[in-house]
Amino acid sequence: MTDKAEFVPSIDPSSATVQAMFGSVLQQKIQGGALEQALGKYADKLIDSCAEDVLRSYGDVGKAIKDALAKAITPHLEDLADFPPYHDFVAKRLRMAATNFYDQRLAEVLDKELAEIMGEMPQEITLSWVIDAVRQSITRYSKGEHMDEKMTLIIGPISYGSRHIYIGKESGMEQYRCEYSIAIDKEGHIYAMRIDEDDLKTKKCVGPFYSTERKLMAAYAMKAKLTLDEGEDPYNYNLVIESYDD
Repeated sequence: MTDKAEFVPSIDPSSATVQAMFGSVLQQKIQGGALEQALGKYADKLIDSCAEDVLRSYGDVGKAIKDALAKAITPHLEDLADFPPYHDFVAKRLRMAATNFYDQRLAEVLDKELAEIMGEMPQEITLSWVIDAVRQSITRYSKGEHMDEKMTLIIGPISYGSRHIYIGKESGMEQYRCEYSIAIDKEGHIYAMRIDEDDLKTKKCVGPFYSTERKLMAAYAMKAKLTLDEGEDPYNYNLVIESYDD
């Protein structure tokens, strides 16, 4: 490693002040071109910075260049007029699939369901038949819990040309707690029915219903006539839950 040359002062510190030394050194640097070189470097940096700012994408020149490039590489929209939008294509395919489903699969299912329901639609039923159907449902699904107990039967009076009948699966139930509610007009035709929480008159879709509920729903759909075959007194009907043999 080479040692640096020893610095030899050109100004006698015993006869010159610090201010005089600084002024002398500064004058020497200016005469030697140091200030011109420094100004040149600063000017170069200033020009580079200005050019960069002008050409940035958010600047006016940058935006103009960006727009020009976009126009150069973007195809004319009219050239794509016959190209179907993606969402239109998907929508058409979905409509086609839905139409095929309605025309084929759904039609088959509905035809089968309607055939079964139409085959079960009675035009006239008796209250004893309804009670027996409810009894059948209890004995089939209650696993013998309510055997030899009595069901609830409430036959309401005729009011404004209609009558309400309530059937509960347990004894001593109030009418609003009964699982089955049937309303008939003055001629005995069923015009409203409720099974558990499902009001068949207001619900667009009910179910699934099986066995007893399915038969009652068919009677409601057919507006079957319900006859009080044992009269208006609930005690005339057999309400005991007995074993039901299929």
